[in-house]
Amino acid sequence: MRITKALNIRIPNASNGYVQLALQNLFAANGLDFGAYGCLIQHCNNHGLFRQGKQLHARLALFSVTPNNFLAAKLIILYSKSNHLREAQIYAYAVRNSYDSNIYIATAIIDTYAKSGFLHGAKRIFDQAKGKSLIIWTAIISAYAAHGDANTALGLFNDMLNDGIRPDPITFTAVLAACAHSGVVEEAWKIFDAMFMKYGIQPSVKHYACMVGVLSRAGRLSEAVEFVSKMPIEPSAKVWGALLNGACVSGDVELGKFVCDNLFEIEPENTGNYIIMANLYSQAGRWEEADKTRERMKKIGLKKIPGSSWIETSGGLQNFIARDVSNGRTEEIYEMLGGLLGLIFLHAKCPWKWLLLGDF
Repeated sequence: MRITKALNIRIPNASNGYVQLALQNLFAANGLDFGAYGCLIQHCNNHGLFRQGKQLHARLALFSVTPNNFLAAKLIILYSKSNHLREAQIYAYAVRNSYDSNIYIATAIIDTYAKSGFLHGAKRIFDQAKGKSLIIWTAIISAYAAHGDANTALGLFNDMLNDGIRPDPITFTAVLAACAHSGVVEEAWKIFDAMFMKYGIQPSVKHYACMVGVLSRAGRLSEAVEFVSKMPIEPSAKVWGALLNGACVSGDVELGKFVCDNLFEIEPENTGNYIIMANLYSQAGRWEEADKTRERMKKIGLKKIPGSSWIETSGGLQNFIARDVSNGRTEEIYEMLGGLLGLIFLHAKCPWKWLLLGDF
């Protein structure tokens, strides 16, 4: 049996133990199988196992060979996700190894730049690419959509169509997500309807979730509810979650309760749903129901997971956990945070400022 096939069998859920076992099998083999290495590094990328991924790269370096394009793309993503390569270093690595002209490498760099907020660099790589295929068009559309720049994302989508490139389901997900960010309802309907009527693509639950997001963010909740009720497929947690977001923004407690009842059935262990519902009750002054929701969560053994974030500074990677006081500059941090919250309360024109209070 080839190693690649064995790896696919051994890591169906990509758990840490399975990856370690696959690493042992791969290291024990004498041959060099780029497919096997690429398969494992992809799993490491998907599940945050960056140390194991770097072990694979170190092992590969012992063979003193240059990775092929497929493997190089995975390595670029690995090091960017683990904060071991800056934007300029990523591109320099690709140029130095003559990967920069490959469409898959260019796509990996665009994706990496976008996730680090370097949209200008992503667009530059896209513009320099020759023979643009659907994969690179989708990457750049997704980049702008993820950053909420719907106008640019939609413009690129139209440019792609004018170049004769037919979109696929992933492209439609990206462009509909862009529409959700900007609330361009009519444009979203045209794109959604064109999926099947013009391109013969049956919308998936992801596309329905995007449309619910479009309608909800535009404040058209009754249309969103009707749209969900008429879906030909079972609504997923993402569909209900998009509708819940609309209920939160509008402060619609009854709609929130209806949505959360469905979410409690689909994902009973998701603490976020209980927290949102309790806060919705609190906003409406329905304190008894808010307390009951909190008690229901505690009764089934769920605990709120503290929020966390991180930022890279000249002093290295700084990690922060909600209500953490371990940082040496805690007093300054909370003083600054208090000032920012004050400005938000002063200027925000939304009915859900209460979410900032951390009521739960």
